[in-house]
Amino acid sequence: MMEPELKGRIVPFRRVRKPARLSHVPASRPGNSIQDASGTATARVSVDQEVNSEWDLLIRLATQAWSWRDPESLDVLEGTVTRLRTWIGHDWPL
Repeated sequence: MMEPELKGRIVPFRRVRKPARLSHVPASRPGNSIQDASGTATARVSVDQEVNSEWDLLIRLATQAWSWRDPESLDVLEGTVTRLRTWIGHDWPL
C-alpha cells in the first residue's frame, strides 16, 4: 500500500520586528576620535561596524520582504535604505 503524497506545506508567519531607529547618524570628525595603541581611530572603526551591521540588516530585510511581500516589510526595508543613504552620503558628497 502506498502512502498518500503530501501536496502542501504549512508555513508559520512572523511579524516583522522593526530595527531600532538611530536618532542621529554618527559622523567621525578630525580630533574627535579616540586612538588605540596601534594608532587606529577607534571611533571610525565603530562607525564602520555600525554601517556594516546596517548593510547586513538590509540583506536580511530584503530577503524577508521578498518572501512575505507585505507593506510592513517594505516599510522597514525603506527605513534601512534611508539610513544607509545618509551614511553613504557622507562618503560620496555631490
